[in-house]
Amino acid sequence: MDTTFKHETVEKLVDIFREHHKNFSINISNDLNIIHSFFLNTNLITEPKDSFFLISKCSIMYLNLIQLLRDKNYYSAKIIYRSLIEHYLKSQYLLSNFDKNKNLSFDYHLYGKIEEFINDIKMKNLHRSLKGMDKLNEWELVKSSFPEIEFKTKKDLNDEIQNFSIKNIIKKLTYLFKEYSQIHDHFEIITRDYWESSMFVHGNPGANDFLIKSNNQYNEDEILDIYNMITIPFFFIFDTIKFILYHSKARFSLPIQNENKLHLDLESLVPKISKKIEYLKEIE
Repeated sequence: MDTTFKHETVEKLVDIFREHHKNFSINISNDLNIIHSFFLNTNLITEPKDSFFLISKCSIMYLNLIQLLRDKNYYSAKIIYRSLIEHYLKSQYLLSNFDKNKNLSFDYHLYGKIEEFINDIKMKNLHRSLKGMDKLNEWELVKSSFPEIEFKTKKDLNDEIQNFSIKNIIKKLTYLFKEYSQIHDHFEIITRDYWESSMFVHGNPGANDFLIKSNNQYNEDEILDIYNMITIPFFFIFDTIKFILYHSKARFSLPIQNENKLHLDLESLVPKISKKIEYLKEIE
């Protein structure tokens, strides 16, 4: 007979990790304030700066996510979870910077703005076509609005934009993480979860196949899905913050002090929760 778990176990798990989040944040609060102040007061366009602000948003979304799970609001939780994963992937991609001769953050801002600009033109052209008006010249408007791409072709521009597509980011990070088995295993889980959660974001009918049916009792697959949504983002968020602390200390000579403690705290927590079902039974 399959093991089942009551919702009280989810509530306990949420409370435990909310407390972990609080304690970890307090332990590095001085470092975070130093980094936040530095990045707010500099005009530098750098990967650590963008990574920091993206992962900060992840941290906020994480607290909302686990509360939604505690409240049995699984549909909304999946939507938040998908956004959290996307923020994390972009944060990690920028921090990893696969081309050390390129300012990836500069491209992230430039081509992100251009992509938004193009999408805006497409939407305007949709409205214009409904009114029988001539369409705007997308390419000419892009070139006139962004002189930085004066000598680029449409293909060049599309390639630059696609560098920041989620498919490309996942491909690059998978290559990076394959040498680290523990990270790679967790990374495979969240990339799988990303595609599954996308169904909830877009309102696809297939989302119902992945929606937890019971509000009070869960089978192993269901409880492990919830378990992963609570535990894996926690580690990825604070592991990314750890690397931002290391990077900021080395690159900007900031007086960071708690990066090693954060590393040790994360390492000490891993063995306690790696055996998922056993850990859940322990906290029941």
